[in-house]
Amino acid sequence: MSTAQTVEAGAEIRANLRLGIEDCIATALRCPWLDFSDTTVLAPWAEVKSGHRIRARGAMEFRLLSPPSLDSLEQTTDPRSIQPHIVRLQDAWIGTRGDWLNLTIGADRIHWGMADGFSVVDRVNPWDFTDPTQFDQRLSVPMAHAVLHRDSLQLDLVAVPFFQPAALPSMSVDLTTTAPDLFDAEATGAGDMQVGTLETRITTPGHRLSSSTWASRLRWTMPLVDVEASYSYGPDSMPQVDGDLSLVGFQTNQDRVDIAVPMRYPHIGVAGLAVRTELPAELLGWAEVTLSFPEQTIAQTNEWQLQALLDLGTITEIPDPLPQTVTQDGEPYLKGIGGVSRQFGAIYVQAQWLHGFPTERQRSEINDYFLFGGRWSITPTVKLDVGGVTDFAAWMGRSELAWLVADSAEFQLGLAWIDGDDHSSLTDFSAASHVRSSVKMAF
Repeated sequence: MSTAQTVEAGAEIRANLRLGIEDCIATALRCPWLDFSDTTVLAPWAEVKSGHRIRARGAMEFRLLSPPSLDSLEQTTDPRSIQPHIVRLQDAWIGTRGDWLNLTIGADRIHWGMADGFSVVDRVNPWDFTDPTQFDQRLSVPMAHAVLHRDSLQLDLVAVPFFQPAALPSMSVDLTTTAPDLFDAEATGAGDMQVGTLETRITTPGHRLSSSTWASRLRWTMPLVDVEASYSYGPDSMPQVDGDLSLVGFQTNQDRVDIAVPMRYPHIGVAGLAVRTELPAELLGWAEVTLSFPEQTIAQTNEWQLQALLDLGTITEIPDPLPQTVTQDGEPYLKGIGGVSRQFGAIYVQAQWLHGFPTERQRSEINDYFLFGGRWSITPTVKLDVGGVTDFAAWMGRSELAWLVADSAEFQLGLAWIDGDDHSSLTDFSAASHVRSSVKMAF
C-alpha cells in the first residue's frame, strides 16, 4: 500500500546594491561598491511530506557576485572569472516525527535561545559574517538532531560530525590581533625597527571525532514562562592566533620585520541558560547567560628566528624569557543578554542589554552594549525598521524602508553606519558602512 506524498516548491529572487560610505568624506568618486556575496541571489526550495511522519526539505542559494578585477587577459577566457558565483546549501535533510521522538539528519540550521534577534546561547551553527552588519546569521552544517518530547518538556541532542568554519567578511575587517601587538619591538630590543605586514597561516581541524561538535538542550514550556538549559562543546568557528610566529622579510631589510601568524580553531565549551516570560504592562521579557570554557592560545617567537635577527643586527640580544602574547587566556568568562519588547498598535519596540560581543573571546575583552530596535507598519504595504547597538564609545545603526508592490515584490532602501572610538569592537566593522537598495520576490 503506497503512502500519499505531497510536494511543495518555490523560490525567491533577491538583488542588492551597496555603496560604501566610509571613504566618501573627501570626494564622492572614492565611494566603493561593496560586495556581501549577495549581489544577485536565486534561492529555490522544495519540501516533501510522506504521510504524517516523514518530511524532507531541500533549499539552496545560487549567488552571483559583483564583477571581478581581472589580473590578466587570459582570465577573460574563463567564465568563472568573468561571472564569479557561489552555491550555498541551506537545507538538505530528512526528518521523522513520532509520538515522543523526532529525528532529523542532513544539512540544517537550528536556533536556540530566547532573545529577539541576536542570542548568546545559539552556538550550534557557525557564524555567518558575510554581511558584517548582522550578527544573528548562521551557516547550515551536516548534523543529526534528535528531539525527545513529552508534554511540556523537550530534550534536544545534536551531533555535528564535520567542522565548519565561520564565514568572515570579504572586506577589510580587523578580527585578529595586529602585527605590532604580536611582536613587541621594544621587548625584543629591536629599537626603532618597523613591524610590517601580517600574513595568516590557518590550520583547520581534521575530519576526526575530536573535531566534532556535540550539543544538548533541555526546554521546559509553561503557561507564562519558557526555560531552557544548554551545553555545547567543539571547535570554535572563529579562528584564533596560536603557535610560533614566523618572522619573514628581514633577510633584505634589517629595519623591517614582517610576520606570518599561525591560526587555528581552538575548542570551547559553552553552558547556557535562557528564560522568557510575560511581564506587566503587556511587556515580553527575556534573559540569557552563558559560561564559556575556552582553550588557551598563545602566540610566541622561537629562539632560532630571534638568533637570525641577532646575527643580522636587527636586535641587540635574545630576550629571556622569550616574548609571547596571550591571545586567549583560557579563563572561563560570562556573556549575557536581557531585554524587553512591546507592541503599540502598528509600532513594535524592543531594547536589550548585551554583555559580550561575538568577537570578544576572553574575560579581559568583555564589554557591555545597549541594543535597540523598532518596526513601524506605516501602511499595510510600507514599513520602517530601525535598530542599532552602542557601547557608548562607538555605535552601529541600521535602518530600512520596505515597500510591498502588488503583493509580490518588495523594494527596500537601507542604511548601515558604524562610527566612534577606534578602540571599540564595533569600529572593527566600520568598513561595512553603506547605503543599500534591494528588491526581492518570492513565488
